[in-house]
Amino acid sequence: MKENDFKLLGSFLQESLKDFGIEKKLEETKVLQAWNALFGVSMEKYMNKVFVKNRTLFVEITSSVLKQNLLYQKDLLIEKINQHIGGDLLLDIHFI
Repeated sequence: MKENDFKLLGSFLQESLKDFGIEKKLEETKVLQAWNALFGVSMEKYMNKVFVKNRTLFVEITSSVLKQNLLYQKDLLIEKINQHIGGDLLLDIHFI
């Protein structure tokens, strides 16, 4: 296979993911994996739910003190997650 064939195959796969609506779910999964890799273990006992919707990460925190501290660091957390992913997939975080 030539290099050009790989590029065509890559373009085809990317377009297929968009057409089938899978691309958005893959992006959401990347954000969740990054959150868990970076912060999940250390905050596991303070979290109930974690999900992504419309490029926004929602994290349910049981500790009000931790929630307040995370709010102060929100921009840094978004930056770290996006760096871990290698793109700007995450736009916002809401701590609920």
